Amino acid sequence: MKLAEALILRADSKKRIQQLKARLTRSATVQEGEQPPEDPQTLIAEIDTTIAQLLELI
Repeated sequence: MKLAEALILRADSKKRIQQLKARLTRSATVQEGEQPPEDPQTLIAEIDTTIAQLLELI
């Protein structure tokens, strides 16, 4: 893998983590009795996977 590719993938991973974090925050802060827009456990799993990919790049 070339350095430029790795840097692009790293930037994409960081952006994806931030987006997932925002989605997780929205899903975690809902009114009592309402359903979250997305399953928080699924989002956490996606964040963990993305972080693992980022760590491989670093």
